Amino acid sequence: MDMIQPPRLWVDADACAYKEELIEIAKRHRLEITFVSNAPIKSIQNRKGIDNLLTNKDFDAVDDQILKSVSSLDLVWTADLGLAKKLLDIGVKVCGSQGKAYSLDGIGEAIAHRNLHMLLREEQGGLNHKEISKRGKSTKARKMSDFKSEFHNFLVNNIQK
Repeated sequence: MDMIQPPRLWVDADACAYKEELIEIAKRHRLEITFVSNAPIKSIQNRKGIDNLLTNKDFDAVDDQILKSVSSLDLVWTADLGLAKKLLDIGVKVCGSQGKAYSLDGIGEAIAHRNLHMLLREEQGGLNHKEISKRGKSTKARKMSDFKSEFHNFLVNNIQK
């Protein structure tokens, strides 16, 4: 009888601000983790159950590697909505930068929302970095807590028993 491989967590590491938190929560769920990046990630080297799969520096190399490597049992963390859409289209479960699951029903709306915000920023002449920095300091702890909770829920709801 073949043993069923447990799901692996694949991380689009180039835009991942929560590496340690992903590791902490995924390890509680006994998941193996692969960070895919175009440069070595020193903070995860030589850690049991954690791999760093390196790609070349081509624009979509990380995305292409994840798409080529995942199975339908695996889980993926990415902040890239285009990659998330491609993964959902092939039946892979995906969560975004806040740890919330993406769905086929909601990904189109998320992409449209992002595009609208990009257009508004362009029309307003860019970002006000001072204002963003001020707001960021007051909400960082809350965002981290929300991320941990959402990511934990994503794993609980998507790991096949």
